[in-house]
Amino acid sequence: MSGGSLNYLYSKETADEIIAHIDDMEIAEAELIKRGYYDIAKDVRRLIEYCKSAEIRIGVLMHNLKDVFHAIEWRISADYGEDALIEELNEYREGKQNG
Repeated sequence: MSGGSLNYLYSKETADEIIAHIDDMEIAEAELIKRGYYDIAKDVRRLIEYCKSAEIRIGVLMHNLKDVFHAIEWRISADYGEDALIEELNEYREGKQNG
């Protein structure tokens, strides 16, 4: 075989591309451990944990901001008036202060 075993992990550049290949990184980590390169495997594990943490943090923030993005989009599209937008923004702000 001439490559592709890790879905060309080495060629991934953007955060979303890298995060999408956590499974491939875990395979690479196992291969490094098998060969005794524990220090390099540790760095791969660090990258995996960063990716997992980023996924969780991004998911939580996106969930929290979902209604804000909806209100802004609908205001820009003239589907909401300014009052509806301000109401949603204030609800977000109040929820954040109480949470």
